[in-house]
Amino acid sequence: MRTQFKAIPLPLRELVAEIDLPADMPKEMKRLLTEPGNMYEFVKEMIQFTESLTIDQKKFKEHLK
Repeated sequence: MRTQFKAIPLPLRELVAEIDLPADMPKEMKRLLTEPGNMYEFVKEMIQFTESLTIDQKKFKEHLK
């Protein structure tokens, strides 16, 4: 499945310019929207991001605001 996900391009950085993102957007979310180049990288970043939110509830609450 990893191979299939790596084959799916996800050009978010072409669709979302970092300069257009809100200044107060958490850096983890900015990275999620600007760095992944394919579906595998996006899912991997999303899982890491979710794990960090689970560990640090304060960040989670900030993201909900």
